[in-house]
Amino acid sequence: MDPVNNLSQISQLLRKKVSERQINAQTQTGTRSATGSGYAKPIKASAAEIRQLIKNRIAALEPVERESQKAALIFVESILAWEFGDAVLEDPKFSGLSKEVQLSITESEEHWPSFQKMLRSL
Repeated sequence: MDPVNNLSQISQLLRKKVSERQINAQTQTGTRSATGSGYAKPIKASAAEIRQLIKNRIAALEPVERESQKAALIFVESILAWEFGDAVLEDPKFSGLSKEVQLSITESEEHWPSFQKMLRSL
């Protein structure tokens, strides 16, 4: 599978995880935002642009970390910011959500090897 398709699949997985979390939060608070995410949607970079951004951030890591949990967290944070806008980075719950998604990927015997392969292909 090519890297752009992998990126699309990972984006869908992240959207699903964030949506589930939003539904849980809305159920607990009884509120719902007008945009669904609570953030205005800015003009989005293309898949190629976000891929390059992620590639550059991961390339800045030590070589032994380029397929690590740290690289996975960089990927997750970048995709969430791309999907929901940079304002999401200011949310106090963002770090916890990013880490939760990263752990669900890296602790999965099914998904982690293919995720590492995708990281190598960047």
